[in-house]
Amino acid sequence: EEEEEEEVQQGGAERTGSAERKDSLQKSYSTSHLPKISLAAAAGKTRSKEAPATSTKSSEEPKASSSNLFSPAQNSGGGSTSPRNLIQQKPSILRVHYTLKVDTPVEEKDLRTPQLLANFKSLLATNQTAAKTVVENMAKKLLVVDGSKYHLYEVDRAKFTMRVLADNEQPVVIQKNSTSDVIFAFIFSPNVVVKQKQTRRVYEPEPGALSHRRLMNFAQYSKFSDLTLMLAGCEPMHLLQAIVEVRLPLLLAKESKFIKKRKEKKAGTATLLTIELDDSFQYDTLMYVLDWMYTGVVGFVELSLEQLMKLVQDGMRLGAPALASSCEIYLKRNLEMHNIYPFLTTSHKLNMESLKEFAINFALQNWSTISSNKEGLSIIGLELFQELTMANISGVVPEKYQPEPFPENTVREDFARVLKLRHFADGVAMFGPQIIPFHRAILSAASQPLAAFLLQNTAVTKTVPTYPFHEHCSGDAFNALLEMVYTGECSNLTHHVACQLIEHVANTWQLPHVRDMCEQQISSNLSVDNVLEIMRITYLPLVAGRLNLTVTLRGLCHNFVCDHFSEIDVGAMKDMPGNVSFDVLQMLNTRARDNK
Repeated sequence: EEEEEEEVQQGGAERTGSAERKDSLQKSYSTSHLPKISLAAAAGKTRSKEAPATSTKSSEEPKASSSNLFSPAQNSGGGSTSPRNLIQQKPSILRVHYTLKVDTPVEEKDLRTPQLLANFKSLLATNQTAAKTVVENMAKKLLVVDGSKYHLYEVDRAKFTMRVLADNEQPVVIQKNSTSDVIFAFIFSPNVVVKQKQTRRVYEPEPGALSHRRLMNFAQYSKFSDLTLMLAGCEPMHLLQAIVEVRLPLLLAKESKFIKKRKEKKAGTATLLTIELDDSFQYDTLMYVLDWMYTGVVGFVELSLEQLMKLVQDGMRLGAPALASSCEIYLKRNLEMHNIYPFLTTSHKLNMESLKEFAINFALQNWSTISSNKEGLSIIGLELFQELTMANISGVVPEKYQPEPFPENTVREDFARVLKLRHFADGVAMFGPQIIPFHRAILSAASQPLAAFLLQNTAVTKTVPTYPFHEHCSGDAFNALLEMVYTGECSNLTHHVACQLIEHVANTWQLPHVRDMCEQQISSNLSVDNVLEIMRITYLPLVAGRLNLTVTLRGLCHNFVCDHFSEIDVGAMKDMPGNVSFDVLQMLNTRARDNK
């Protein structure tokens, strides 16, 4: 994928500021040892096309073609080669303007100067792209050493007003919903402190992904929670011990040093656990850890450099080495000149020796540029500069970095283990003598009707609550349903079970992913034993409009019945809905006539 950028300058304008720094850096800087991966696009390399300094026309806008699909899951530490992790979103073109002297502050009174924000870059962004990500990418494109001194502003060109955006605001959404003539500007504003816009985030699974992410909406599913995480000054986080036990095991370990208080309370058959964490955790970063716990995906483009490094630490402390490894690999792959100085200072501050050593090796390979940049050296300070100088004097040549692959996303396998263990199960379904335990929260996250059904019985009792799933399906079908909800797959789905789930479960509980898997199962391997049951499904009113069943599969069934008519128990057809018997007879009659 390619991201083309454009820069517009007025005729006769002199190249100054960032342009001069860019020329200087391009002569001395070599990154042949590292792959260039954009911090804004987890699935894209960039190619620059800048207009000549004297041009008065803008260059061609980047095309949002199919080759430019923005795929945040590709570098999410979830196995980028696995098709099940490639969730794509179509990008939009976002123009971000800037001043010719990029390190010059701008006030509202300056907006009346026509040529002030004539220059711009075009970025590819989606509705989820945060203002902070746009600032980071503009800093990278303009080779700004310290991007923390800049903010993204919404500028109304008609009213000559400007508003600084919070880090988590989404400029593409603002642009689409705006009724005014607004532009976005990357402006030097070192003294501006922006408060995070307080909005309660609603977590929804990506298309095709597991539904467990909905459990991040703590208030909605708190009644099913048996684990509460507490962090000073923050809202409580309601979790399930069964999931934490597998995905973040050290969080439940009594000997973990980061636990300030641990309290257990008996409630009926359950043991409710409350854990208060020490101040070494940050709420925002911890939410990304929990998001990874449910999805196996990290929202890299939403995170700052320090947050990513904190995720490395949190992943190791909580028993999630795959999370830590994913973040560390992403940091290494994206270390470039625009972030080397904050990378050094942050890794030094957090005592992350592995990342610090990696940054030092990067600096040594680009020593002439690093050592001559006064602004950058002022960021790292004297102590780190002396450490870099001593490393350079040693004469040791660091090895070139060979990018590591991201760890495979094991979220499906881990939730299969949750299902197999069934620890802390808080609901049961009975099918005669067969008792099947399950976790109500995981089923509730699959659909709202299912959540409403399970919420009917949340009273604390001395026995595990029982739910009448036997009224809808058999025990085999319920086990298949659990496997589909927990893992998104079903290893031993039979045609008979699939037909049960289509008719009595998928539609009742609004489970489209279950319906799709079952339809796929019954659409192949027709046999004398299953064809009549499958053909009956294609005539049910609940599948009306699903042409893959009512036309394609129904036709296959008709042909199979006619081909094997002597082997079919035609007596079973008399109780079938619609015109099943007539349609089969009509096909037999047509074949008989054709043979004549």
